[in-house]
Amino acid sequence: MCVMDVFNRCLKWMYVMDGCLKWMFVMDICNIVVILINRFYSTVESRLKIK
Repeated sequence: MCVMDVFNRCLKWMYVMDGCLKWMFVMDICNIVVILINRFYSTVESRLKIK
């Protein structure tokens, strides 16, 4: 019973950590997309200003 209790806690902890890692991964992708969009707009703006 004690061993199973610890095992279940470890499983829950691993599940929570897995969810956090996936969320961090999604946030990283969102940040990269935002940076790319900002760079794209800044280059477009600079080209429009030159013209």
